[in-house]
Amino acid sequence: MLQIVGMEWQPCELSGLKQGEEETHKDPQLQELLLQFADILADPVTLPPSRGLFDHRIPLEQGTNSFSIKPYRYPLQQKDVIEALV
Repeated sequence: MLQIVGMEWQPCELSGLKQGEEETHKDPQLQELLLQFADILADPVTLPPSRGLFDHRIPLEQGTNSFSIKPYRYPLQQKDVIEALV
């Protein structure tokens, strides 16, 4: 069964704010929360702090260089099946 429904095209914006505009909320509770957590909700301007042992690293053996490996190849039929799944 197939049903075709017409829809009126309406442009939409991903963000309600344009650059340089300030957001105004009518809900006072939301305003209060935004002011209360302004430091958490601010845009980041620096890198996150170091986390000691949990920072990501790939240790290399002394005297070794980085390496390059050719991409894994698979048969065309398998490639078609993988692309259909993705």
